[in-house]
Amino acid sequence: MQARRVTVWLLILAAICLAAEAVEFSARVHAQRIGLDDTLQFTLTLSGVDNPEPPDIGSIRDFTVQSRSRSTEFRMVNGRTSHLTRFEFRLAPRRTGTLTIPALRYAAAGRTLVTSPIQVEVVSGSVAPPPRRRSLFDDDLFSFPRQRREQQEPVDVRLAVDISPRTAVPGQQVMVNVRLLTRNTVRAVNLLSEPAISGFWQEWFPVPRSSAGRTREVDGKTYTEYDIRRVALFPNQTGRLNLPAFKFEIVLAQEGLGFFTEPRRITRTTEPQFIEVSPLPEAAAGLPVGDFSLRLEPFPEQAKTHDMVTLKLRITGNGNMKTLGIPEVAGGPFFQAFPPKVERDFDYSGQWLRGTVSAEIPITFRRGGTISLPPVKLSWWDPGLKRIKSVESAPLTIAVTETAGADVVAPETGADVVRRGRDIHHIHGGSLSDQSRHWHHSGAYPWLLLLPFMVSLAMGLYRGIWQPLVSRSRRLEARRVFSRALRDLRAVSDLGAAAGIVERYLNERTGLAPSRMNAATIARSLEDHGVGEREIREFLAIKERIDSTRYAPGSGGAGDRETLERLRALLRRIDGKIA
Repeated sequence: MQARRVTVWLLILAAICLAAEAVEFSARVHAQRIGLDDTLQFTLTLSGVDNPEPPDIGSIRDFTVQSRSRSTEFRMVNGRTSHLTRFEFRLAPRRTGTLTIPALRYAAAGRTLVTSPIQVEVVSGSVAPPPRRRSLFDDDLFSFPRQRREQQEPVDVRLAVDISPRTAVPGQQVMVNVRLLTRNTVRAVNLLSEPAISGFWQEWFPVPRSSAGRTREVDGKTYTEYDIRRVALFPNQTGRLNLPAFKFEIVLAQEGLGFFTEPRRITRTTEPQFIEVSPLPEAAAGLPVGDFSLRLEPFPEQAKTHDMVTLKLRITGNGNMKTLGIPEVAGGPFFQAFPPKVERDFDYSGQWLRGTVSAEIPITFRRGGTISLPPVKLSWWDPGLKRIKSVESAPLTIAVTETAGADVVAPETGADVVRRGRDIHHIHGGSLSDQSRHWHHSGAYPWLLLLPFMVSLAMGLYRGIWQPLVSRSRRLEARRVFSRALRDLRAVSDLGAAAGIVERYLNERTGLAPSRMNAATIARSLEDHGVGEREIREFLAIKERIDSTRYAPGSGGAGDRETLERLRALLRRIDGKIA
């Protein structure tokens, strides 16, 4: 009997041992050679662990994680069970060369499992389409045959840079236009490089909210052409000035199941350029460069001495309007001119940047009579004609009426002082107030003495309590940013207008610079701030739809309000998780 019991227990233990599964951890990639525009499918497989935690891939430095997914299999064969969990990552290479995915570690069943390092060769451009994304229909839920698109559409996208003119002088406007030529459908374009250009004053044109594109034949192929970035440069040095290469992320639309198909992201970089800048002629030193016109507003025909009139002038042209000086109106013995009030406006609608400088110069007159103001003169260097040009207004004449002088009649003893002119400005006529009642005898005098102490106390409370505890509170500032974003989103009705609101919110809440915003950096930043993967995917999908309106005019419609409402609800969930 005892032997039979021992035999039974031995059989049970043997069954358990047979049913137990060895714990394994492995890594693989779908290809050993990819292009810089391609994505790499990286799969980590973990067997023998029930409901495992995701592995840590933070040691991967040469790739950016674009997406991640997880799948689990449970099998039982001949009484043996197996758990198989796959973690799939889509990785975008950061550079060309031989990149290494380092060995990854995972602790399970009291052991530390280690994968083997994997080397991937990355070359420029694209060598093969990235792997097909798994769809909802990959499992054999339907028995009927269906056609699957196993390969993506080939990429044919290029950039071109137009510079006009190629030779210039300091202060002359040089237009730089970056064009995108594509045979693919473009959803968005993001500038990845820094926009600062050394050696120039620069004025970037606003990014267009939409662009219909133009048809263009290049090398026998038909492309759609877009103007994606324009900047007006004004050299402030001489010699050969270099323009850096501009790097862009281009989001291409993919055919598939809409929300379940991720767009394809590629990068393109322009070729470095240069501009030859020659010095100005000695006679034109210090003059503005460009083509200008000067116009004076109608001037009053009559005035009185000590009255203030305004001379209004307007300068329009295509030079550097930010540094353009206002012609000087020098005063004289008959009038006095004061510093002008200046406003500067810019017009980005044409092929060149044009601007307007408006100035208001206050003038007062010291004497009566017919007074002529000297003509207003503006001179500049015209680079097209290669000579100095000038424009001069006609002399301005005004009839000034002499007002009464500042004579004061000597009063008799006890009499009132009566105003006889405009020199005693603090007396407006009539008798002076009774001086027998001094102001320091009034009830307000003690409060005036306490006023400095009350002001000092208020300043101390403001600096010691309000500023450090309230106004600089990170939580309060975050609440202001969130409330302003919701208010601005309620005020818009189309998706295109929401682009700036979303970018400002991300900049203020996560510190992400607008020039560095793309799907990868946004996802990484939100993940670092504690936002979950589901919210990140939904946010990126909405933002891509917003950005696509810039390159697909008329794509919005009745669904815009619904998308904006989803965005507001999503921001409420995201904002509560951002640390």
